Order: sequence, then structure tokens, then C-alpha cells
Amino acid sequence: MQSNPRVFLHEVFQPLAQQQQEPLRKAIRVLSLDGGGIRGIAVARILEGIERETCKRIHELFDVIVGTSTGGLLAVMMSIEVPETPDEMVEGICEEEKEHATLRKRQIQLKKELNLQRYRSVLTAEQAKNLYRLKAREIFHEEHNWWHSLTDRYKPLNILNHWLTSKYKDGDGLVRVVRDLYQYNGFPDAKTCVGVVVTERKSQQTVLLNCTNAKIFDEENFHHNLGLHQLVRATSAAPTYFNPIIVHNPFFWANRDNQRRERNNLRSSEFRDGYILQAKRRAYAFEDGGVTCNNPSVKAFKYARDLLDLYGDHPHEYQFQVYSIGTGELEPREYEEIDRDLSSKDTGSGNYHALKRILLPAFSDPFEITKTSRADHEKMEGILNDLHFRTQIPQKYFRIQFQAPKEVLEQLDNCDEASMQELEMYGKNVVECSPVFQEAIETLKVEVIRPKNLVSYSPSFENRE
Repeated sequence: MQSNPRVFLHEVFQPLAQQQQEPLRKAIRVLSLDGGGIRGIAVARILEGIERETCKRIHELFDVIVGTSTGGLLAVMMSIEVPETPDEMVEGICEEEKEHATLRKRQIQLKKELNLQRYRSVLTAEQAKNLYRLKAREIFHEEHNWWHSLTDRYKPLNILNHWLTSKYKDGDGLVRVVRDLYQYNGFPDAKTCVGVVVTERKSQQTVLLNCTNAKIFDEENFHHNLGLHQLVRATSAAPTYFNPIIVHNPFFWANRDNQRRERNNLRSSEFRDGYILQAKRRAYAFEDGGVTCNNPSVKAFKYARDLLDLYGDHPHEYQFQVYSIGTGELEPREYEEIDRDLSSKDTGSGNYHALKRILLPAFSDPFEITKTSRADHEKMEGILNDLHFRTQIPQKYFRIQFQAPKEVLEQLDNCDEASMQELEMYGKNVVECSPVFQEAIETLKVEVIRPKNLVSYSPSFENRE
């Protein structure tokens, strides 16, 4: 008796179809957010699109979130809960209690404006976008300053601000907005691993302040244990806009007394044998991470890799999925015009051409946001290609970016309603039209095995370098 050919085909091809289904793969998902001032509105709109397409919150989708400047503010808002508001506000007699009650009242008002509940919750991307729209003028509130009134009118003079004065000085508006919302909370309240990139002004070294190091309360990590208002202020301290923030070491004076006491108990022979007490930092001066690393994708990748090492998982067993969102770059025709101006052979001395070659890029991109972001983008591509070659695991990297005219990208603090709407439209266009965004969404929808409880891991002193 012959078998039914349909049954035979079903028996043969069903196992093949099952084999073609890709098995669950170990993966760690990393989100990197560029700096760019008010252009963070476009990034928030892109994050809003990710939440809508996946029906999940950002802190649920990503294991590591790292941001620079305005990206650092977004990283905080996407990963840390807003404190619960008490049902009753009791105003005390002393000034400290009155100040605390006033702060709570401002928090209640801000929560109403953002349509937040009274209980603890993490902001959605839409609420983060609305915070920009509501508080941009408070953050970028310029005192009367004749110099900046002049340089805003004549853009080439803007580059001189770095050596003269900061436009918004100590960033009181930014500090007030973040403190109103998060009170005095810090990194330990994060729902997923989060970090912000800053630049140490003296050494010009890039530093990643993160919630993992914030769990170690000692003298070497004091700068990780800051309030969120200080962390956001540090990563946003762009030259010409905000003054650097000085972070003092709370352990310095106590340890100095202990060192003096210990030194007095030592014999002189021990000093001759090379016993020298290590000097500790009294304070750090931090400025915008965008000065050295506006695109923090490489920093975010290394943070994720180190977390896996600390957690006891081998990074080579994981697929790294890096999602890097930029704050805009020039349109191709704009680059062509700059290159044409730089290579033009107009009549004039060689000194004129040399001076134009130096100054023209500075005027079109004074903080070199586009240049440094592109360099970090290429470096990230190289790292993942090398990792793929060594592990034979296909890595995933998505650079989600939009293009805009020079006039839109030049002003990092333009709070006009029309300008903010335009920035939101750029983010919306990415969500609706970008093939890279759509590919990223499809990857996020694929079920993978992700490392669990990375954010709750507390590193020991033995694990530190």
C-alpha cells in the first residue's frame, strides 16, 4: 500500500522548518544616546516610537542605557523612578523642613503637568519629550548679558565664548527641574543599568559615572554617588553654555587626618623603604561629556562587557545589540558646500586659506558634535566587526540618525515653539521612514535570553581593577 504523498511531504519538511527556526540566543541590549542640547526632543520622539512599536518601556527593553549631555538626561528619565509623593505635606518650623515641603509641592505640580501618578514610576518617552517642551525655557534661562546678545547675532563670535563667560552660568534652571522631579535621589534607584558620560576638566579624560560603581561607598567612587540633579548637571556642562561643576570629596578631610596620624606613627626607615601614602583627590571639575565623547556608544558597550565579566558571564557567549541614537547631522549637500569652500582656490595668500581651513569647520560645528560622533560610530562598527570575527556570533549595531540643515543643528538652546516642533518632526520622520529604525524594531521584537538582574548586582572590592 502506497503512503499518502501529502503525509510524506509533511513528515519530511516539518523537521526542516523547525531546524530553520533560529534558537533563542544570549543577547545583551545596549542603548546609547548622543548629546545635543534641545535636539534631545527628536531623540525623545524616537524613543517614544520604540515604546509604541514594542509595547514595552525603555528600561524593560535595554540592559544598559548610557547618555551624554541631553542624552544623559534622557538616560536618567528612562531608567530611574520618580519618587512617590506623600499624601500629606507637613511644613515644619525650621528652614530645612520648610524647604523640603516647598520642594515636594513643586514636585506635585510638575507631576500634574506631566500627567504622572503619585506613586513611584519611570517616565515614558512621551512624558520625557513633554518635559523638554514644558521646561526648556526654564533650563535655558539667560540672564541679561550684553556679550551673548552680541554673539547670538554674529555667529562667528560664538566660538570666543569658551574663553570669556558661560551663557547660563551655573545651570540653576536645569538643576531645579531635575531636583523638583527626582528630589535628592541618585543612581541606586535605577531600574536598569544606567550611566552618564562626563569630562574631567583637568585631565580631559572621559569618565562614565554609572549606577554599578555608585554601590561602592568609598573615597575612589565618591563622584559616582551624586544626586541626579548633580549627575545631569555634570554631563550637561557644555563650555560657553554652563560652567563646570565642582564635586568635592566628602572623605578627603577625614582621611587626611588619618594619614597624618599614621605618618606620625611610622619610623623614618619605613619612609626610606619607599612607604608613601597615596594622595587622594580633593575634588573633581566636570564638564560636558560631549567635549571628548558626544557619542557614548563605545563607552556603553564597554560598560555592558564589564558588567557581564563582573556578573560571571563570559562576554563572548553573548550577542551585543547596540542601539545608538544621534541628535542630527548635516545633510549631504551641506557637507559638499563645506568641502567646496575648504578646497576653493580663490585669490588670496596661503595664510588666508590656512585660516579658513581652521575656522570654517569651527563655525559650522563649534563643538565638533558631528565629527566626534561619526568617529565614535566608526569605532563602534570596528569593535563589533572584530568581536564577530573572534566569536563567530553575529553582532547587531544600529545607528539611528536624522539629517537636518545647518540652521537647525547650530542652535543647541533654541526654545522657540516652532523650532521644538520642527525637531519633533525630525524624530517622527525617523520613526515612520527610516529603514534602520524599522530593522531595529524587528530585532527588539525577537525573543532572546538576556542577563538577569544586572542592575541589582553589587560588585565587591575584589572585583575592582
